Amino acid sequence: MSDEIIEKSEKPTLSRKDKFKKEFKSITLIIIAVLAFRSTFFEPFKIPSGSMIPTLLIGDFILVNKFSYGHWLLTNN
Repeated sequence: MSDEIIEKSEKPTLSRKDKFKKEFKSITLIIIAVLAFRSTFFEPFKIPSGSMIPTLLIGDFILVNKFSYGHWLLTNN
């Protein structure tokens, strides 16, 4: 009976190549999700000049809401 328990509890081990493929797929999916989120919903910006002083200072970071301007299509002139 103890032999049956040992056999059932053994998990198949992944080769080094399979582990790399799994990690690469995970990281790639995360990067694609982050880029899609940034380009669709919000985008961070750093204020490079003093053109908006006193409201924003040089070096301030802002998060721009892209929904407030609506969806922009390439077909619009």
